[in-house]
Amino acid sequence: MKILESASETLLRLEKRWGIPLTGLAIGVVLFLAATVLVAPRLTTVGGAGLSPEFQNLSEEPFNFSRNSPLQYRILTPLLAHVLMLRGRLYPVFPLLIGVALLATVYVHFRKSSSPMTSAAAAAMMAFSMPLLSSFFCAGYPDAVSYLLIWICLTATSLPLQCTAFALMLLNHESTAFAFPFLAYRPWNQEPIRKTVLRAVLLLAMFIPLVAYRKYVDLHSAPLLGAGYYLNVAAIADNVKKVAHFAALGLFEAFRLFWYVVLFALLVLVRSRKIGEAAWLILVVGCACLPLVLACDTGRFTALAFPAVLLSIKVLGSHFDKATLEKSLWLLFAANFFVPVYFTWERQSAFLLPWPILFLLKLVGMDGWKI
Repeated sequence: MKILESASETLLRLEKRWGIPLTGLAIGVVLFLAATVLVAPRLTTVGGAGLSPEFQNLSEEPFNFSRNSPLQYRILTPLLAHVLMLRGRLYPVFPLLIGVALLATVYVHFRKSSSPMTSAAAAAMMAFSMPLLSSFFCAGYPDAVSYLLIWICLTATSLPLQCTAFALMLLNHESTAFAFPFLAYRPWNQEPIRKTVLRAVLLLAMFIPLVAYRKYVDLHSAPLLGAGYYLNVAAIADNVKKVAHFAALGLFEAFRLFWYVVLFALLVLVRSRKIGEAAWLILVVGCACLPLVLACDTGRFTALAFPAVLLSIKVLGSHFDKATLEKSLWLLFAANFFVPVYFTWERQSAFLLPWPILFLLKLVGMDGWKI
């Protein structure tokens, strides 16, 4: 396709002038802005989703235990925003900036082994699915930071860096503990079993800072969302009933048509008898669904499966020529625009509207966020 060839040449010129990292950052900004046309981002926690105001409060005073914040255990994102002076009303901007960073790092990583347009397609698939769009609906939630840390943990070659990223993501949100299996087991590396065991042991050791911090918090405060809140039979049973209502829709909406990339990659891996890699893709999706036993935001937690989509692009890249892969990925990207975007939680769902429509609805006195 001439359009793809022309775009690829443009990206190559930009990379030559600016370098790949700056080009990746520019692509991240462009994709972010384009995604805001598809789904309008909230820029305030007022009237926002769930616990958004509590995260904003933490950004103002991260260690003010007298507030007895229910989110005191999930300190990393508010603390980083506090340090970077994005506090209070400015706080919702911080997770959005991290979303841009995620898109940029995806592009830069893919450029190590893929063409510019394949790398841009990988970043675009993250921009137009729940890894970014969930931050648009849930203003101020820390998920974008978790996704960036998971991506760093998964792609970094340094084991100390992997462990540091894992320790930080646990302090960001305890649900990221469910990512441990697919972060420890990496069949495509063809590494000796002792290295896999070593990584698993070291990642497990990263729970120590989390436990120590939670013990410290417990001495000074009593956060509502502690282990006792989630880990009881009645709460789990009630949550499963809530999740079941929109579970299928929530899982589909995490990536909508981009799930086809995972399905095709699974088919390719099974036919190639690469059972370990195929099992890893299934493991990632399974790990993303596990938090739904304890919490009911299907629109957020199923986005944890984003590494399956990204690795699937790499799998397909090793079995198809560059032109075929680029054309297929971008056609799928275009087709995804015809699928409505819903965010689901408990027994509810919200149709996420583009900002021009939200603006028009506001002119006639309607709240587009409640449709």
